Amino acid sequence: MEIGEARVAIASARGSEPRSVRPIGDGGNHWTFLVGDRDVYRVPRREGSARLITRELRLLPELATRVDFRIPEPSVVGSWDGYPIMGH
Repeated sequence: MEIGEARVAIASARGSEPRSVRPIGDGGNHWTFLVGDRDVYRVPRREGSARLITRELRLLPELATRVDFRIPEPSVVGSWDGYPIMGH
């Protein structure tokens, strides 16, 4: 995913244009970007990867009730091109 396309996807998810976007990962399932100085966004590469984010969003709150440590909560959940996007 090119930076310009990532900016559009992330802006769609967060509802505002990000100040800066920098790629920080290029895994098999997701593109990962640093937005600003501290927020990390994951954008699925394909439909199967989108299902992984959807599952993670569903399971994280349940997991948080079963463990003694803090489970991160996404600060932004949105979508782009029919795929879920998650930012922490």
